[in-house]
Amino acid sequence: MSKDRFKSSSYTDLTTSTVGSLGYLQIRFQSNTAKRAFYLSNSHKRCDGDTGWLVVKEDVITKPCKVDQVSETTIWYSGLTTKDFFNDYFIADFMTVEVNIDVTCDNSRLQIDNAVFNVTGNQFNDTVTYKCLDGFNHTYGDLFRRCNHLGYWTGTSPTCTITCNCSCGSNKYININDTEALQARLEEIKSKLSIRANETSKARRLKVCAKDERTSAKAVGSILGGLIIGSFVLTIVLSDLPLLLREIKKAYRNIRS
Repeated sequence: MSKDRFKSSSYTDLTTSTVGSLGYLQIRFQSNTAKRAFYLSNSHKRCDGDTGWLVVKEDVITKPCKVDQVSETTIWYSGLTTKDFFNDYFIADFMTVEVNIDVTCDNSRLQIDNAVFNVTGNQFNDTVTYKCLDGFNHTYGDLFRRCNHLGYWTGTSPTCTITCNCSCGSNKYININDTEALQARLEEIKSKLSIRANETSKARRLKVCAKDERTSAKAVGSILGGLIIGSFVLTIVLSDLPLLLREIKKAYRNIRS
């Protein structure tokens, strides 16, 4: 590992200004007697005088120093705030290695319908979180996605669909193979949708006279009504006129005799 790529550490004497004087800053180190990894130390001064900050011991060759005299991979580190002698190193329970992968995920298609989202970026390990809008439910895909080491967002794009407020349990479902029930249901629907001809709004309007307050309309109505009534009375009188004349003649003869 190149010293100019060193950023920082928790040790007070291991900084960007002192890293240049290190004897070893290597991911891998191997000599005739030792094989080590993540090796941060000063120049070698024999085992009793060697100082440093960290070493991961892997394969054993000749066990020259204390840190090499183990039967399995072991993480040794300085327990001080500065470097320490190898012989005074502590053993760590575990070690975390974070790898910065230079990839970019396409974020041009992250936006979806009926939802809001929050994205931390488009580099490796960045995330995007979705939330459906009010009135919409999450029905498909992933609400949380991450930019992976291949440059793709994990999971699938989510879908938010409108919430149904209908009481689905009240619907009457019918087996389409049950013809009798289906026919009965159709007749029921037909009866509810049918309207009698004399009950339509058009039929009702035909039976209602329009009121007209104009004087001319009232006069014409009165005259026309009088003529109709007079014609009806005159028709009755004329139909009985011959009988009336005979009765009059009969009465006249009786008077003379």
